[in-house]
Amino acid sequence: MPRPAHRIAQAISARDSLFASSAFGLSLSKPCPSLLHLRRKAGLRQAQAERIRVSEFREEPMATRSLYCTNCRFRLSAPLIMASGKDPAVEEPYVRIGKPLIDRGTSYKSWKPMPWLHVPPGHPLDFLPQIWMDPGDLTERVHDSPDGERLSGCCGPLGMNGPNKVCTCKVHVGTLQADCCTPVVFIPDPGATSWREGSADFWDYP
Repeated sequence: MPRPAHRIAQAISARDSLFASSAFGLSLSKPCPSLLHLRRKAGLRQAQAERIRVSEFREEPMATRSLYCTNCRFRLSAPLIMASGKDPAVEEPYVRIGKPLIDRGTSYKSWKPMPWLHVPPGHPLDFLPQIWMDPGDLTERVHDSPDGERLSGCCGPLGMNGPNKVCTCKVHVGTLQADCCTPVVFIPDPGATSWREGSADFWDYP
């Protein structure tokens, strides 16, 4: 009596598998050694990635720093405790329109774009990370920009026409937002300022 076609196909498949396992020294009852090696490597990579993610948080400890102008090197802010958005123990600032975003004496390093305004690509505020601080922590060396266009807004400066605060040395050092559609916050320009530990009035290189 002839065997059904599907049983013949199964038998041929089983025969071919046995032939391949014997020809290449593989065991059907044990995992392939090369496959085990790849799994081990994948596990190591995953563990390494976890360590990197943890180290990212550890690289951003809370510290007390002051803001300096990179042109004249004079201090522009009071010493501030800087919290990082990468620290899981730090909460994101609560946005209240028309109210201070950050408490006096502190600053917040944000790794996300500001949520209260859309910033188009290429805009002066299109950069990350950003430091958010209370404008009341700026020193008397910081003044309004002489360019009135940069200070335009409704109930205060909107801060969307470029940096609107200048150092006494006449370099624009950051953007104040204090309009009726923004919180009250100062965002230093990273190209014109630098954060340094300590509270000396003058930042002496290095």
